[in-house]
Amino acid sequence: MEDETKVKIAELQQLHAFEHFRSVISMAELALKSAILVNGGACIALLTFIGNVSSSGSKLIVFGLFAFASGVFLDAVATFLAYLTQNEFMRQINEKEKHNDKQWQKRWAIRTCGGSYVAFCLGALLSGWSFLVCSI
Repeated sequence: MEDETKVKIAELQQLHAFEHFRSVISMAELALKSAILVNGGACIALLTFIGNVSSSGSKLIVFGLFAFASGVFLDAVATFLAYLTQNEFMRQINEKEKHNDKQWQKRWAIRTCGGSYVAFCLGALLSGWSFLVCSI
């Protein structure tokens, strides 16, 4: 009876760990998709305004557009690094290796995703300032 209880507890702990892992993956996926969406949408929005801008503010809008495009690129890199991280994690599980959490891909995926959000903020500041300068 005691062995059955230990087995059941182990199964529940494994299910809990699996569900936690799935929730972390879905939140990371949401963060990556959100960064691509906001930066890509901002690029498209700025492209619609470029034809109506006077020359005095066009440089700021171009710099803002560059910041948004850089954010999309950084998020694409973060998505690739997240894939490498998950691939390595699954390899460790399949080969029954001890989990090594010191993966460079994971750290750089987080940094590049964060960098894409920073690029969005910079692009928003530059674009907002250019709209004030250009009086659009």
